[in-house]
Amino acid sequence: MSFLAYQAKLRDALFASELPDNVFATLGADPTRWDVYRRMVRSRLTDSIEHAFERLVATVGTECFREIVGRFLAEAPPRSHYLRDVPGEFLDFFEKNRDLLTRTYVLPAYALDLARYEWAELETAYSFEEASALHVGPLDMQGVAVLSPAHRLIELAYPVHCLEMSGPDATMQAAPFSLCLYRDPKTHEVAVLELTPVTAAMLSLMERGTMPLVQVVREAAEAVGATVDVAFVDALSTLLADFTERGLLLGSLVRKETS
Repeated sequence: MSFLAYQAKLRDALFASELPDNVFATLGADPTRWDVYRRMVRSRLTDSIEHAFERLVATVGTECFREIVGRFLAEAPPRSHYLRDVPGEFLDFFEKNRDLLTRTYVLPAYALDLARYEWAELETAYSFEEASALHVGPLDMQGVAVLSPAHRLIELAYPVHCLEMSGPDATMQAAPFSLCLYRDPKTHEVAVLELTPVTAAMLSLMERGTMPLVQVVREAAEAVGATVDVAFVDALSTLLADFTERGLLLGSLVRKETS
């Protein structure tokens, strides 16, 4: 048996929902020890996923959630070498199989939104990217705005960020929200901003890092049908100052000098 074939067989043995008889026989060593190893691996992965989606677990119930995790391990086992990436892979599986999972299990309509929100929180909190001060200067409307890497924009069909009650009886009315999650540079805690349509459009365009801020403002206003008048400009100044104070908006990209 080749090394790759051995690895594939071990993967299948670790993640299959139901193990065929003598599945560990061809892997060598004591099958009992392999069985212990299987339980350890599955437990570690399940714990990591549950930690990332604690509110979802509380809402749908531990037993139900672990059944879904079991399906994830069997049908789309983790591919990343890093444990921190596994919850994101689980979310991808959840999104792709939402309709099937909803028909199979008792899940609230907002379950996927809640999972997406919790993962966005975790990504924002754990983001290790940093913007270099060498490439960021004072905010300039003619320059390209630079946002803190420790942020996430998310569109939700349900206000899951306001969820207070969890459990089988939790209910929520559909109410679309645009959110910006960012990591406070002083406290390092994740904060959440509810965005207006024009602000959401602006931040989305800023994320691309391809156009001057003045063009971002113009295109965002056009996209939502807003009029750029004196009141709009005053509100924009206040908004940019607030984003800067929060550490969400770092400044403008410094242009490289060419010789």
